[in-house]
Amino acid sequence: MARSNEPLWWGPFSAGMMVGALVIPALIILTGLLLPFYGPAGYSGTERVRSFINHPVTLIFLVGVISLSFLHWAHRFRYVLFDLGLKRGKTVVAVLCYGTAVAGCIMAVVLAIRALLI
Repeated sequence: MARSNEPLWWGPFSAGMMVGALVIPALIILTGLLLPFYGPAGYSGTERVRSFINHPVTLIFLVGVISLSFLHWAHRFRYVLFDLGLKRGKTVVAVLCYGTAVAGCIMAVVLAIRALLI
């Protein structure tokens, strides 16, 4: 039986699926509704959301959420392309999909570091 690297990609795929189903809706409710309208008095809604997002723990959490979402997208998009009939170039498609996901993860880390330094 030939060895495959597929199990390596199924872990981040399932973690990204869990993040997409459980964490992202909670983030939308928190940053879109609760903080702007029901946060501490004396601050505008924009200031409350900005101070929440610029906290180091929140930035680390957001980098994790964004990274897992990118990896989930890459795996799902790769298999959607195969289901649509793309039979040739499996290696090229894998490199493009996962390469884009890794580039997105790196960009999330870079932007989080920039937010911490500003």
